[in-house]
Amino acid sequence: MASTYVNDLRLTEMGTGDNSGTWGSVTNTNLTLIGDAFGYGTEAITTNADTHSTTIADGSTDPGRAMYLKYTGTLDSTCTVSLLPNTVNKLWIIENATSGSQSLSMKQGSGSEITIPNGHVKMIYADGNSSSAAVTDALVDLNLGGSVTIADDLSVGDDMNMTSDAAKIAFGADADVTVTHSADVGLVFKNTNTGDDKPFVLTLQTGETAIIADEELGKIQFQAPDESGGTDAILVAAEVAAVSEGTFAADNNATKLSFRTAASEAASEKMSLSSGGNLTVSGTYNGGGLMTTGGNIVIPNSGYIGSASDTDAVQINSTGNVYLTQGFRIEAGDTSLNSFYERGFIYMGRNQAGDNYTDMDGKGIIIYDDQGTDGTTFTKMVVANGTTVGDPVWQNKVSGTIKSEIEVSGDFLSATNSYASTSDARLKEHITDSGSQWNDIKAMRVRKYSFKEEKVDAPNMIGVIAQELESAGMGKLVKTHLESNPANDGGDEVPVLDSSGNQKSFKSVKYSVIHMKALKALQEAMDRIEALEAKVASLGG
Repeated sequence: MASTYVNDLRLTEMGTGDNSGTWGSVTNTNLTLIGDAFGYGTEAITTNADTHSTTIADGSTDPGRAMYLKYTGTLDSTCTVSLLPNTVNKLWIIENATSGSQSLSMKQGSGSEITIPNGHVKMIYADGNSSSAAVTDALVDLNLGGSVTIADDLSVGDDMNMTSDAAKIAFGADADVTVTHSADVGLVFKNTNTGDDKPFVLTLQTGETAIIADEELGKIQFQAPDESGGTDAILVAAEVAAVSEGTFAADNNATKLSFRTAASEAASEKMSLSSGGNLTVSGTYNGGGLMTTGGNIVIPNSGYIGSASDTDAVQINSTGNVYLTQGFRIEAGDTSLNSFYERGFIYMGRNQAGDNYTDMDGKGIIIYDDQGTDGTTFTKMVVANGTTVGDPVWQNKVSGTIKSEIEVSGDFLSATNSYASTSDARLKEHITDSGSQWNDIKAMRVRKYSFKEEKVDAPNMIGVIAQELESAGMGKLVKTHLESNPANDGGDEVPVLDSSGNQKSFKSVKYSVIHMKALKALQEAMDRIEALEAKVASLGG
C-alpha cells in the first residue's frame, strides 16, 4: 500500500508493508519535520512579485512548514501570498521583513485574507477548507488575564479598551507621569514627583515647519456629538485655540489665545488675548470681582460701561466724551466726605446720606466744607430755568446764612455790601489826574425801562442805553457780545443766528466806569459849589 501525505504537516504516512527496510529512516524524517514545524524559517519573494506561493512539501523539509515564517525580498506593490496546499489547517507567525514598504496579503482559498503591513508580525491560521479556505488573525479578541510587558513600541490598529475602573497608564522609566481613569467622571493627569515645582505639563505641538499668520498651533474643543437635537446641537460648542499673529521667525513667535463659543452655530471667536496682553471681548463683560490691568481698556465708539442692573450707566463716544445716565460717586478716606452726582447736581465733600435738598433745585455743582455734614455751609452754582426774583444761580452760605449770591435776574447780593477792585499803586503805571467828566455825565440820559423777556406792563429798571452812549461819543463805555451756545460734544461753541443767518449780538455798558466818571463829575460840582459859596460869602451873605 502506497504512502500518503494528507496530514497538516505533510508527513509521510506509510501504508502496510511500505518502506520495508527504510521504515526507520522515514520515521526519523517525520520526526525532523515535526520539529521544523515548531521552528523558524525564512523565504524570499521574487523581486517586485505581485503573487507568491508558499507550499509545504510532502515528506521533505521546507521553510513553509515553520511556525515562525519570515518573508524577505524587495516589493513595489502589495504581494498576495498563497499558503498551500489549501487543505492544510495550520497556525503561523508571519513576519513581513520585505523591502519597499509594501504589505503582504495572506490567503489560502477564496475565503478571507489577512494583510500584514511592512515591518509587522502577525499570528494567523489557515482553516484548510480547500478552494474556499480562509486565513484568520489568531489574536483578534485576545484576552490576557495577567500582566503583559512590551519592551518596544506598541501599535494598535483599532480600539483599545481598558475595562476596569481606575485603570491607569504610567509613563517613564520610573512611572513619573500617570493618566488614571476616574469612574463616571473622566481622566486624571498627574506628575507623581513629590519635589517642589513639579507640575503636570500638557503640551500641544504642531509639526508644521513654516508658520504664517492666523494658523492654529493647537486647540481644545468641546462638543456633544450624541445630542439628540442634531444640527446645531452636535456642532463644536466651544474651543480654545492658540493662533499665530504673524509669520514665525528666529525673533518672532507672536501668538494669541482665541476663546470661541457658540449660540446656534459652530464656535466662533468671542474673546481673545493677544501676544501683547490686550484682551478683546466682543460681548458684555460681567465681572464678579476686582479687574486689574496693566494696559488699556478699550470699548467700541459709543459703547457702554455698566452694572448688572444698569448696563448703560456710562457711555463714551468716538471723541472721548463721557455720558452718565444716572450719576457718579467718588469716595476716599473718610467715607462721610465724598463726591457724587445726583438729581442733576455734582456734590463735593459731603455724604450722600446727609442730603439737604432744600437748596438743590435745578442742576449744577455744590461744594461743601470739610466739616459740613449738616449741609448748611456750602457754595453752589445752579443752572436756573425760571425768572423768579431771588432764585440764585450762584450762592455762598455759612451755617445757613447767605454771604453772597448772584440771582437769576442778574442782581448781586452781598451780606457786607462791600465791593472791591484791585487798586495797589505798585501794580499800576502811567498814573495821571483824570480830565473833566462834567460834559460826559451831563450828556448821559438816565432812563427807566424793562427787558422784553420779562414781559411786564411798566418800566421796572433804571439805567442808560448803550446805543445812546455811543451816539453821545462815549463808545468806550460800550462792549458788543456775540451770542453762542456750548457744543453738545464739548467742541467749539455754536453761534446763535438770526433769521438772516447772521450771528446775534448784544451790547453791555461798563457801569463801573460810569460810577468813576460820576465821582469825578461830583468832585467838579463840589468845586463849583465851593467857589459859589466863597463868592456869596465875599458879597456879604
